[in-house]
Amino acid sequence: MVTREISKFEIRISNYREFEFAFRVSSLGFLLMSQDDAPIENSKPPRRLLTILGVLLGLSGFLLGVVWINQWTRERIANLERYTIAFADIDCPPPPDQSQAEFLAQVQYLGAFPDRVQLLDESLPSRLQEAFQRHPAVEKVLEVKVVPPRQVQVRLIYRALDRASK
Repeated sequence: MVTREISKFEIRISNYREFEFAFRVSSLGFLLMSQDDAPIENSKPPRRLLTILGVLLGLSGFLLGVVWINQWTRERIANLERYTIAFADIDCPPPPDQSQAEFLAQVQYLGAFPDRVQLLDESLPSRLQEAFQRHPAVEKVLEVKVVPPRQVQVRLIYRALDRASK
């Protein structure tokens, strides 16, 4: 059977006496075909579809490249001196009965932190929050944030001191 492209309609011919009409919306056009035959589509995909696919592939490749370069750069500079601070330099008010240096040394021990922390570590705020929460004097950690330039700020609520036990 001869199949040819017709604009905007698809016509299926089941036999010469009886016609079955079927309409199909397609970006590739509409085809005339027999009921037994599968439609014969254009062998060339439309240029618009190829253009859209090319643009999407190009954009996704570009974005993947940017993400990869970001991760690669972070790994290379994370250990540089300018992107680390001493644990003792963390900005937080100490409990009323302790000095800041003593309090931060205890938190550093409880959290198993090194002497210097990497500011570019994305898990740093959550790890610091867990370490401060483990300290017996801390009731609640309100906020841990890394702020430029090279500073970590911690807001805490301390437990009430039980004077009778001392």
